Amino acid sequence: VLSQVSMERAEQDAQTLSDAARAVMDRQDIRWASEAAVDRAALRSSGATGRVSVLVAGKSVGTLAGTVADGLNLRGAKWTPGVATRVLQAVREDEAARSAERLLAVRPRSKGELLDRLKRRGVSEALARDTVERFEKAGIVNDEAFARLMARATLSARPAGPRLLTAKLRGLRVDATLAQTAATEAVQGRDLLGDATTLARKKLRLMPAKLDDAARQRRLLGALARRGYDAGVVYAAVRAAMGARMAQPPAADE
Repeated sequence: VLSQVSMERAEQDAQTLSDAARAVMDRQDIRWASEAAVDRAALRSSGATGRVSVLVAGKSVGTLAGTVADGLNLRGAKWTPGVATRVLQAVREDEAARSAERLLAVRPRSKGELLDRLKRRGVSEALARDTVERFEKAGIVNDEAFARLMARATLSARPAGPRLLTAKLRGLRVDATLAQTAATEAVQGRDLLGDATTLARKKLRLMPAKLDDAARQRRLLGALARRGYDAGVVYAAVRAAMGARMAQPPAADE
C-alpha cells in the first residue's frame, strides 16, 4: 500500500514532466517520458530472475519485479503522468526493499539500524519506515530474536557482563527494555565471577613486570568494569587473581 506522503511526492515529481520527450527523474538519473501519449510502455526481461525492464520508446526507465509490473498493467499502456507516477513510486519502493535485502544478507539487523542504514543510502524517511514495517510484518526483521542472537554471539566471542551486552545492543538500536532483557537472559546460568576471574588472571599474566601491584590492580579493575561486570564481581575477581597482593578497599565512612 502506497503511503500518502510517498504518493504526494510522486505526484509532484510527475507534474514536473516537461513537454520534452524525456526528463531526468529521481536521484538515480532515471529518464522518464513526458506526457506525450504517443509513447507506450513495454516490458522486457532484465536478465535477473523474475525481473523486467520497463521500456518507453525503447528506453529503460527502471526495473521491477515481474509481479509488480504486471500489477501496474504497464504492458502497452500509454505513458502519461499518472502512469509515470505509479512507476516512479514502484521503482522507489522496489529499490528500498532490495537495499534492505542486501543489508540483511550481510548480517541480521534491528529495525532501528535498518532504518538508519536505508536513510544513509538515500531512501526517504517515510519510504524507509514503510519498508522496515513491511519486513517486520513478514517476519524478516525481528528485534527480539535479533537481540538474543547478538547477546549470545558477543558472549561466545569473549566473556562479558550484562551491562556491556546491554550497551552493545543499544548501539545496534535495540529498545532499552528489550536490550536489558536479552542481556539478562544471555548471562543466566553462566558463572560470571568465574568468567571475570579467568579474564583477570589472563590480563595479569600479560602485564609488564615493571608495574607495581597498585598499578596492576587499577588496570584489572578498569578492564573488568569495561567488560560490563558489576562492581561486586569486578572486585571479587581481581582479589581472586591477585590474592594477598591486592590492596584492601577503603573503609566505609562511619
